[in-house]
Amino acid sequence: MGEVKADRAVWDNEDTHPRPPSPLKGLTVATKLHNQMTGADLHPNAIDGTTGTELTPASQATYDGRYVRTIGGTVTPTVNGTATLRVTKQDGTTTVIAVDTTNGSLLFPTSGDAINLGGGGIVFNQTNGIFHIKSGFTGKPFKIRNSSNIDTFLVDFDSGSLTIKGGIINKRTATATSYTVLVTDYIVGVTSTAAARTITLPAAATATVGKTYIVKDESGAAATNNITVQGNAAETIEGTNTKLINTNYGVLRLYTDGTSWFTF
Repeated sequence: MGEVKADRAVWDNEDTHPRPPSPLKGLTVATKLHNQMTGADLHPNAIDGTTGTELTPASQATYDGRYVRTIGGTVTPTVNGTATLRVTKQDGTTTVIAVDTTNGSLLFPTSGDAINLGGGGIVFNQTNGIFHIKSGFTGKPFKIRNSSNIDTFLVDFDSGSLTIKGGIINKRTATATSYTVLVTDYIVGVTSTAAARTITLPAAATATVGKTYIVKDESGAAATNNITVQGNAAETIEGTNTKLINTNYGVLRLYTDGTSWFTF
């Protein structure tokens, strides 16, 4: 049988050879972006992402509890709790960042760089309960500024020097009687010497190496009723258990090496 040919122009002539109607003509197709699709778009019931089985409406709450939903760009957990939102390593089990959505706490791992600002510029971390701030740059201080953008507190990471623009406000503890000094004290002001007073230092090891105290006669009458400063138990102050403040408005400055006390 010979080949049958047709002039293309004939078939393209809508008047003499109209084309058959498209089966989609007149239909409106609703579309959604992939990230807008929900379980209902894909299946009448949601699919359990762990088991792959179809969920019934009764088990939908269990399904919802495993995931978070976004509302206007906000990530909202279905339930609150410790570390509800977590970022893990590729193993899917080792948490590196977590959010406690009950109280808003941001949780970091127990060791390693917790916050790294500027690609190693300033790194915040903690090891064995000790909080560290370290710098990855040489000759760059750590600064705290006030609302006027003026530096008020500077730490030189290289030398360890500290610059405080507003001066230091030291703790002062006033006592009108004999007193046992606390580790949290610094200046102890004896406001009354109506009778002799005894100021007892804490254990040197508890105070820790380098701890300093200032004991001052604020009453102005220590020449009459002396102020005795004594070490804890048998601990000594430059070889003896006690030192006297026996002049009016006298003062005693002390520091410890962790075992004994010394004046300066």
